[in-house]
Amino acid sequence: MLFQILDYLPELEKYGKVIEKSSWIQATCPICKGKLKISKNPSKYGAYACYTDNCHTNNKIRNFLYKKRPFPCRMGGELDQEEGSCMSDR
Repeated sequence: MLFQILDYLPELEKYGKVIEKSSWIQATCPICKGKLKISKNPSKYGAYACYTDNCHTNNKIRNFLYKKRPFPCRMGGELDQEEGSCMSDR
């Protein structure tokens, strides 16, 4: 399964507010609680980086999120907190 950080937006919301702009999404980095920026630009769609000094690499962010939820909801799907499954996958 290919990792797409956009599939983890419901998980990222647990760490802070997710703000969606026209060409990017800003979220709270789950590692350092800094500013995580995710591109929606077609040429860089899904690219992400934490813009906080001394934060971890993208690999550590990916591994952290994947360990929390190996099979995330697809973008736009809602997570059923009680069952831990995607409502859109039912």
